[in-house]
Amino acid sequence: MKIERIDIDGFGCHKDFSLSFRGDFNLLYGKNESGKSTVLAFIETVLYGFDTEDRNFWRPWNGGPFGGTMTFTAEGIPYKVAVSWGVTKEEDRVVVTNRQTGEQTVLQGKENVGETILKLPRESFRLFARGHETDAQDDGEIIQLAALTQGADSSQNGEDTGEMQRLSAYKEKLTAKVQALNAQKAQLSERYEKRVKAEEEALRLEERIAHLEQQHAILSKKDTKIQSMDALTAAVTLLEKQKKVHQFSHTVDDLQMEYEDAKDQRRAKKRPWTVLLIILLIVDVLALVAMWLPAEWLPAFLPFSEMTAGAYMIAGFTAGGLLLVLSLALIVLRTSGKGNLALIEEELAYKEQALWDLLGLRQPSYEEVDRAIQDLDAQCIAASQCIAAIDQERQDKADLASKVSALAQKITYDRAQSEMLARFMGNEQAAQEIAATQAKIEEAISVCGKHIAAVDLAKALILGAQRKRRYDLAPRLSQQSGTYLDGLTSGRYKAVELSRVLEPQVRVDGVVRGGKHYSGATGKQLNLSVKLAEIKLLAESGLKLPLILDEPMAVYDEERRSASLETLLRFAKDHDIQIILTTSQTKAPCVAAYDQYALSI
Repeated sequence: MKIERIDIDGFGCHKDFSLSFRGDFNLLYGKNESGKSTVLAFIETVLYGFDTEDRNFWRPWNGGPFGGTMTFTAEGIPYKVAVSWGVTKEEDRVVVTNRQTGEQTVLQGKENVGETILKLPRESFRLFARGHETDAQDDGEIIQLAALTQGADSSQNGEDTGEMQRLSAYKEKLTAKVQALNAQKAQLSERYEKRVKAEEEALRLEERIAHLEQQHAILSKKDTKIQSMDALTAAVTLLEKQKKVHQFSHTVDDLQMEYEDAKDQRRAKKRPWTVLLIILLIVDVLALVAMWLPAEWLPAFLPFSEMTAGAYMIAGFTAGGLLLVLSLALIVLRTSGKGNLALIEEELAYKEQALWDLLGLRQPSYEEVDRAIQDLDAQCIAASQCIAAIDQERQDKADLASKVSALAQKITYDRAQSEMLARFMGNEQAAQEIAATQAKIEEAISVCGKHIAAVDLAKALILGAQRKRRYDLAPRLSQQSGTYLDGLTSGRYKAVELSRVLEPQVRVDGVVRGGKHYSGATGKQLNLSVKLAEIKLLAESGLKLPLILDEPMAVYDEERRSASLETLLRFAKDHDIQIILTTSQTKAPCVAAYDQYALSI
């Protein structure tokens, strides 16, 4: 892969920025914060999109469109990628154009340019193309390198890979078959449990129906005989009679008390009026007598003449008349209230007669009335007991009918359930047949399990062979790394040894030391030499990745920088691999020496 040009509409600090790359070797230089690292980040983002936390960081600082284009060639095919990024991944638009055929492809969902065209995941691109420095690589990274470089090994690699694929496909088929058999087994287990439960439920329902029918027959024969209606009518009539008797009795008692109170009040009112009436009558008689006395009998102080005699006569008659009227009024007042007393007496006599008629007595004494009422109360107690017994018998009969009806409903429901179970069992296999089918399925699962174990064993043997070849990567990379380290360090270090995890070590005068024992600049050169050896191995395998380095020589002195640039330039030319690196040493002599490869940012 070789990048030819980038056009940034908006990304980080860059806006309306374009850059054309020069062949195999490109030296991007500029001051700090000029955007050199932003260019490298744009290249990776066009190929693989954003990490979750990167989108807002790389949004155009000055606003405007968010995206751009990149022109490159991969495996001899020219491409142009146009990207327009939105707020979220769902809003991103990535269009890949084949410049040779003009065909355009819009990537959807999780698709990205790196995996679609380069067939390389982001982790591998970062590990090899971006040149991330590590002192050692874990087994996963070594496996990636071995997988990507299998073309550089013998044909056995391809054969093993094909066989692994066939074994994996066969194992997937076996696994799918086992899953299907397990699902079928689970269904059979469920059917078996349902069948067994149905049989148990059917037996339980038969026993329950028989028991309920027995109870229903017993209760249906049982009956309660209610007493005759005549007895109930007589009891009710007697209680009604008792109620009326007590009402009349209380009324008679109240009237007697009212009659006695009225008599007492009448006596109290008669005495003063009687005395006053007697006095008035005496005065009236005396006045009448005085009118007929001779004039000479009159008292001396009264004047007498023929005129006064007539006046005295008129006065006497007037006084006598007034006294007579007053006496008559007193007689009326004295005799008033007698009519009310008579009414009370008459009503009392009527109520007593009604009470006697109810009790069936004729002119009884008070003692006889009390005895008759007591006898009636005693009879009413028995009548109340009779009514209570009849009510209880009716309640018992209603409860019995309710129980019989409930039993009939239960029997009907249980019979319906039994019929449903019978239909289910008629349409389903017997439990023994289901169990036999389960045994056959378990046997098939066991056979598949043995085949899967055999496949796993074969894959383990092939993986062991592949792992051995992966371990052989270290010796192959060691020699090439030493050659590149020789050039980077101007001959000071020449021999590099790599452990099985590709941890670089340097042998000097028979002494082996790891990269961590060296200064920052030497350690970086050691790691860079291993990275160059890996890129060369990948290129020999047919995967030509660019090598993108961000400030790899920041801590180098002039001598190391010049030697490193010369080695990188020779590496790019010899292997036709594009190298893009950045540096902030804008005034260093080495930049001027490589002016034809320098690009100012």
